[in-house]
Amino acid sequence: MKHLLYVLLVAVFFGGIIVACSKSSNNGPRTCDVLFVDNQPVSSNTEVEYLAGVSASGGTITSISYLDSLGTKTVTNPSLPWTVTVTLKTGMTPSIDVKGAANKGGAVNASFVIDGAQSGSSCSN
Repeated sequence: MKHLLYVLLVAVFFGGIIVACSKSSNNGPRTCDVLFVDNQPVSSNTEVEYLAGVSASGGTITSISYLDSLGTKTVTNPSLPWTVTVTLKTGMTPSIDVKGAANKGGAVNASFVIDGAQSGSSCSN
C-alpha cells in the first residue's frame, strides 16, 4: 500500500511539472498597463514631452494618463503615435501610464523626454 501511495505521489508531482511548463497556445493580444515614473522629481520648472505608441506588429492604446502642472490628465482612445509637451513645477515627478494591448510580436510603449534625454518602458507580446 505504501508503494502504491509513493507511485501516485510521484506521478502527481511530475504531472504537475509537465502542466506548469507547457507553452501557452494563446496567440492573441496581450493586455498591457505600462506605468513609467521618473526616479526623482524635477528640481525646477521643467518642460517634459510625453510619448506613447505601438511598435513592431502593433497593438492598441485605450488610455494614457500623465502628470502636468495641474495634476493627472487622461486621454482615451488617442490617435497614435501620441505626444504632448507640458511644464512640470518644481518638485513634481514625471509619470505616464499607458493602457492597451500588444499584438503578437508587437509592443505598447510609454516614455518621456526631459532635457533631451528619453526614458521609458514597454509591454511586448
